Amino acid sequence: MLGLGFLLVLALAIAAGLGGAALLLTIGALGVAIWRQALSSREGALAGVLESCYLAGLPWLIGWAALGSFEWARSELSPLAQALAWAAAFALTFHAYRMLGGQRLSTGATVLVAAHVAVVALLIVTRQPILAGVVALLLLAQLMLQSALLEVGEGVWYLRRVQVFTMLAMLVAAVAMVA
Repeated sequence: MLGLGFLLVLALAIAAGLGGAALLLTIGALGVAIWRQALSSREGALAGVLESCYLAGLPWLIGWAALGSFEWARSELSPLAQALAWAAAFALTFHAYRMLGGQRLSTGATVLVAAHVAVVALLIVTRQPILAGVVALLLLAQLMLQSALLEVGEGVWYLRRVQVFTMLAMLVAAVAMVA
């Protein structure tokens, strides 16, 4: 417990050094982690979503707040909304991978497709149609393997084959954010 307390203070000190937004997001991430721990006896959908939020979405947002030019000005609302949408798409992809790794094949594959469709929609909304087409083509490759996933019945097999497509889609999304 002493080591955990020390790491908590260290994380908050580093976040404070990165700025107010990073500190607020770190405190929020700690709150979500505590909420998830309170649900540790239950392994329901809410527990999985909370876990994906604090393991994937919130660290992404903290990095964006620390490295980006984040201000609480009224003009920054649109970039904030975009950052929240990108973080949600990343957390959704992470959640799908955890579901597939846990042998929840059909649901995990559906969530992974939903994450990719969300990224395509976000790229279209942010006026990046060429990059949206690239992500859609990467999604098509994953969709073609989904029938084999259900036939083989092993999520890890599927993840090994589609991981490159997911990583390329994430790289395309990262390019869209800086373009």
